[in-house]
Amino acid sequence: MIILSLLLDAGLSVAQDPHYSNFLFALPYLNPSSVASIQDPRLSATYRNQWPAMNSAFVTYCANYIQPVETMNSAFGVNLIHDNQAQGAIIQTSLEGVYAYSVQVSDMLRIAGGLGLSYFFQDVNENRFVFESDITGNHSGSEPVDYDNYKSGYGDFSLGINMNYDNRYYSGIAVHHLTRPVRHDGEPEFLSLSRRYTAHIYGKFDLFRWNRSRDVSLVPGFLFQQQGQYQELVYGANCEMNPFIFGLWARQDLRFNFDAVILIAGFSWKAYNFYYACDVNMKNIRFFSPGMGAHEVTFLYRFMYNGKRKKRGAVKCHGI
Repeated sequence: MIILSLLLDAGLSVAQDPHYSNFLFALPYLNPSSVASIQDPRLSATYRNQWPAMNSAFVTYCANYIQPVETMNSAFGVNLIHDNQAQGAIIQTSLEGVYAYSVQVSDMLRIAGGLGLSYFFQDVNENRFVFESDITGNHSGSEPVDYDNYKSGYGDFSLGINMNYDNRYYSGIAVHHLTRPVRHDGEPEFLSLSRRYTAHIYGKFDLFRWNRSRDVSLVPGFLFQQQGQYQELVYGANCEMNPFIFGLWARQDLRFNFDAVILIAGFSWKAYNFYYACDVNMKNIRFFSPGMGAHEVTFLYRFMYNGKRKKRGAVKCHGI
């Protein structure tokens, strides 16, 4: 596939952070304080392939590990993200360390604050670019591209707040790229990275509370994200029927321009959890196809403690 020089002139400079369809299982990436709701250590990995019909133009790999420290009312986490854009023409890798501390405000309410410290590295594979002059053979008037101007590394940090009410209802807000770090994208006016704001809320409702033998729950949720001029609303619900989970969600902007319908399915077996999400593109009826949407796979392993544990305010968080 030919990747035009427009990616250098615009795409690199206005690129957004990666996003995930199954956001309830990506909360450590969306909000550093969300790790405070974790009770047991866990390891997860996510693979996302956006627009697979276009030869996997955008592929993202994400892995994280979360370690709660009950005696400190704290939790630590590590997020690693590797993002391939335009078939590997643009490569971004980030490593983030996360810390969250929680306070029991009342019998029902627990509040946590979180901090994320990260380092980003951006690289450009010049062999993936083909310019018009390479096709026509006319190089007159064209200037050579200095690819080093598009390679950069920078530190960054984020802050978040998370609330847990009755161990069933969760909400949080976060701000990423607080200092708007400098990225060397070749043009001075595009050096500062836009802040990313997120807000989320979700809860768990047992559908058969009077019948404990029927373990069926509904988990509705809502996510808002904004970075620069890009805005995103994701809303819907998962239905948990132990050991299975099914979900139906939608994504749109604030002008009610629908982007995708998101279908989710998964199952849990002991400490092993597997989830699959499929975006069905709704932007254009001609592209009403999973091939122009996205496929997202998440694997999560929960390390279970042996024996009885002392129960505390932060319990199992269904999203992470």
